[in-house]
Amino acid sequence: MIRFSSILRRYSVPCVLIRVEETWNSVGEAIKQETKKPMIMPILPIDAKLLQTEGGRYMATDKAIYSKLPLAKGDLIEHKGGKHTIDEEVDYSEYADFNKYIAKRVSTHG
Repeated sequence: MIRFSSILRRYSVPCVLIRVEETWNSVGEAIKQETKKPMIMPILPIDAKLLQTEGGRYMATDKAIYSKLPLAKGDLIEHKGGKHTIDEEVDYSEYADFNKYIAKRVSTHG
């Protein structure tokens, strides 16, 4: 396995990981609880090849996020005033000490 910690650290930026977890109260009602955790990780534009091959699924405003911490589909990443939701995981665990995630920009309209 290749260790990329020093490279990831070099290109990391501050952001906030937002997770929404659902729990149930004593009468069976769902309660959503949001937790925010400050993070530092690389957040980069997605590459042009992915934009072309996915046929409109991803936009230039979407991001590629590299993380040693496991992220889950639906997690939100807040960075520079914008939010992106984790849409897809690319598993690199067999080769490296991180995973790549594709995150779609969350619309600020409506």
